[in-house]
Amino acid sequence: MWSSVAAPSYVIRVEIIGGVAPPVDYTTPNIYLSLSNLACGERYAFSLAVQDGNCQSSFSPPIEISTVPCQPSNLTVNVDCGTNNANFSWAESSGASLYTVEVKGANGHTASCSSNTTSCLVKLPCGNTYHATMVASTESCNTNKSTVMFFESAPCLPEGIVAKLDCESHIINVNWTHTNGSDDYTAWAISSDGHRVSCNSTTNSCSIHDLLCGKIYEVAVTSSSIKCQVIAGSDYKIQSYPCAPINTTVEQNCSSNSMTVKWHDNSTAQNYTVKATSASGVNSTCESSNSSCSFLDLSCSQLYSFTVMGHSNVCMSDVSTPIISYSAPCPPTNLSAELNCTTRNAVVSWRTVTTAVFTANNVQATSPDGHNSSCSSMGSSCNLDDLVCGQKYSVVVEAINAGCPGPASAPTFLTAEPCIPMNISTHYNASAAWVTWSAAAGASSYTVQAVTDSVAPVTCGGSNSSCHLSGLQCSRMYNMTVTAHNQACSSLPSETTHLLTGLLLHQERMCTHKPLLMFTCVFFRAMPTYKCSSQFGM
Repeated sequence: MWSSVAAPSYVIRVEIIGGVAPPVDYTTPNIYLSLSNLACGERYAFSLAVQDGNCQSSFSPPIEISTVPCQPSNLTVNVDCGTNNANFSWAESSGASLYTVEVKGANGHTASCSSNTTSCLVKLPCGNTYHATMVASTESCNTNKSTVMFFESAPCLPEGIVAKLDCESHIINVNWTHTNGSDDYTAWAISSDGHRVSCNSTTNSCSIHDLLCGKIYEVAVTSSSIKCQVIAGSDYKIQSYPCAPINTTVEQNCSSNSMTVKWHDNSTAQNYTVKATSASGVNSTCESSNSSCSFLDLSCSQLYSFTVMGHSNVCMSDVSTPIISYSAPCPPTNLSAELNCTTRNAVVSWRTVTTAVFTANNVQATSPDGHNSSCSSMGSSCNLDDLVCGQKYSVVVEAINAGCPGPASAPTFLTAEPCIPMNISTHYNASAAWVTWSAAAGASSYTVQAVTDSVAPVTCGGSNSSCHLSGLQCSRMYNMTVTAHNQACSSLPSETTHLLTGLLLHQERMCTHKPLLMFTCVFFRAMPTYKCSSQFGM
C-alpha cells in the first residue's frame, strides 16, 4: 500500500530478480494493484512511480517479495524390510527451502519427516497401508499439499529373534518364532559398512558363519513367503568377536620413562587391554578404546614384554605377538664431583643399576654464566676437562641404553678454582708496602707473598682485594705474587711484581720498582726513617 497523491495514475514496475525477462509496468488509478499471474518459486522486485499527463516521476526504491514455492513433484517411496523405514524422495521444487512429508496410516498412526534436500525417511510399523502428502515451504509461506500417494509399509518379518555369539567358533546362533505352515527361512547379519552374511533353515534356528571381527551386526530373519527383495537391517544388534591386534610397536619417551604401545585398529566396536610383563615377573596393564595405550609408571632399567588383547563385552581376542623392549635406564645415584687442584680437572663418580643391556653414561656440567663441560664413560666415573676458573657448576649424569637416555640424576655442585688475580699494584713507604689487585672470580680470600734472598718471606692476606705488607727490609729486591683461594682450591700465583726497597744512605738516591715503578728515598738524621715517593719511569 502507498499514500495517495494528487496524480491521475500510478505505474508499478515488476521484475524477476535474476531473471532474463524484461520488467513489466502496470498502470492503475488506484492505490493498490492485484497481480495473479506471478510465477511460483521466484523473487520479485516491485517499484512505484507517479504519472501526471506526460510527466512521470522516478521509480521508488524496490521492495522484494518471494512467491510461494512451486508444488513438489515426483514423490516416491521405497520401504526397507527389517528396518521398517519408508524412504521418500522427490524432485527439487523451485523456491523451496524446506520439505515436509506427512504420513497417515489406515490404523490412525501418523508420522512425518522434514529435509532441506530431496529425501527423508520415517520408521513405520510393518504391514500397514499408508498415504503420504508433501508440502514445500519458504520462510514465509507453504505450498498446498501435494496429491495423496498410497503405499504399503514394509512386510512384517518373523519375530522373537535371539542371537548369541560363540566366542570360540566365531559364529552367531540365531533363533526366532516359527510362523504357521512350512516355510524356508533366511537369517541375515548385516554390518553398518555393508558386510552381509546369512544362513538358511526350515526350522526356527540356524548359525551364521564368516563374520568379520570388530563389527556391529544387525540381525533379521525373512522367509520365502515374505516379499522382500533386500533385507536392509533391523533394530536387533549384536557385536561380533573382537579383532586380534596386529602390527604392534612400542615407542619410548626416554626422559619421562614412559612407553606407548601402538597397533593397527581395524575394529569399530571393541576395547583393548595391553599387558607389560617385566623379566622379574611384575605385570602392569593399560586399558584403551583406540589404537594406543601409554605406560607412565614402569620400573626403570627393566626388560619388558608387551602384548595386546582386544575384547568386547562378551569375548576376548587372541593375544598379539609379544614385543620386547627395555624401559629407560634408571637415573644414576650417589653422584659426587671433586676438583683436582693440581690438574684443574674434576673427577665425577656415581652409582648405576646393573643391567644386561649395554649402558653408557653422559655427564654434563653447566654454570649460570653458560659455561659447559661434559664427559662420557661406560663405567662409574669420568673426568671433566676445560673447567673455567671462578665458576660454580651444576653437574648431572644420565644413563643411556639402546640410544635411549634416561632421566637425569639429582644434581651435585662443583666449584672450580678461583681465577688468577690481576692488575697488581704496590705502594711502598719505608719498610712497608700497600698491595692492591683486581678481585678474582670465585675467590673468597687472598694471600700476598713477598720473597727475597736470604730473608724469610713476608706475607699478608684476607678477603679484601688489598693488604698491608710490613717488615720489608731496605735495599732488597722482593718478588711479590698474589694467590686467590676458595673452599675447593687455590689459584695459580699471579704474575710476579718486583719491589726494590729503599737504600740506607745520607743522600737522596733513586731505587726502582721493576719494571716501571721508581722510588725516591731520603734518610732523615733527626728521625732514623726513610720517606719515599714514587713515580713511573722507563
